[in-house]
Amino acid sequence: MTPAHEHEKKTTLTEDVFYPDHPPRTESATFRHTKRAMKASGEYRCAVCGTDEKVEDHHRFIEWAFCDAIDWYWIKMVATGQCDTVWSHTMQKEVKLSKLHVIYDFLKLTSDFDWMKFEPAHPETFVDSPANMWPLCELHHRAANHGIHAESFPIWFAQAFLKKGFIYSPDELKARHEHAGN
Repeated sequence: MTPAHEHEKKTTLTEDVFYPDHPPRTESATFRHTKRAMKASGEYRCAVCGTDEKVEDHHRFIEWAFCDAIDWYWIKMVATGQCDTVWSHTMQKEVKLSKLHVIYDFLKLTSDFDWMKFEPAHPETFVDSPANMWPLCELHHRAANHGIHAESFPIWFAQAFLKKGFIYSPDELKARHEHAGN
């Protein structure tokens, strides 16, 4: 069953990438501080739906597991205006940065982070900072058909902007039918 004036798009998302070897995840001092500060602010609610129930912390740009794969020195140099080129992983050569390169959106969205003071040898000071953290409820963090770890970003992101009454996923349709039957 599909809601009126909607059509279903069903895709299987398969990822096959390599993570650098890393020790088991532990909470850094920066992560603990960030979590405390976010809770103390009174804003520790899901960044998608606004609930304060079952909120978890999500690394919004760069996951901790990728810390050793990221060129932190390059990011700092671009952020501080010392570099306008990028190593193209695809072309295997240095190329001039386009004004549309995602680094510039990334830097705008992390503008409250002090890139001048950032020490690339200690990436956790960014990775676990408020500039790289979103509070997300369990549903929008890890759940099937809703979680950022379960959907492509453009699909997941739309959930934050849905019109009243729009049915996003089959589990919501089922829940509405069950609720209507009671």
